[in-house]
Amino acid sequence: MPAVAGKRRVLLLGLDSADADLIEQWMADGSMPHFANLRRQGLFGRLGTTAEVMHVSAWPTMYTGATPGHHGMYHAYQIRGGEQVIHRTEPGTIGLPPFWKLLDDAGRKCIILDAFMDYPSNISGYPDP
Repeated sequence: MPAVAGKRRVLLLGLDSADADLIEQWMADGSMPHFANLRRQGLFGRLGTTAEVMHVSAWPTMYTGATPGHHGMYHAYQIRGGEQVIHRTEPGTIGLPPFWKLLDDAGRKCIILDAFMDYPSNISGYPDP
C-alpha cells in the first residue's frame, strides 16, 4: 500500500537476541529475501546497546531516545523506595513517553506489537515530555 502524499511510513523491526552476522549472511545468500528487500529499500544498521551494562535497558532507550539515567528503566522489574517488593513496568515507571505516544499525540497512526518493558499507551500515566 503506497504512502499518502507527503507522509512517509516507518517500519522499525527490533530483533532481540538475534545473531546479526547470521541475519546478514542469510540476507546475502537469499535465505531471508524479505529482509534483504527491506534493507535495499530503506535504512539498515547495527545499534550499540546499553544492555551490555544494564541488562534490558536497551528497549526503553531505543523507544524513548534517552539514556537509562533519563528514562529510568534499568531492569524488567523495578524497585520502589521504602518497599521490599518488586514491580513490573506500569504507568509512571518510565520517565519519558515512547516515540509512538508522541506520534499518536501528533495525529499519526501507529501500530505497536510486543514492545518490551512498556505498558499500553491508552493508560494514562506517561509524563509530559
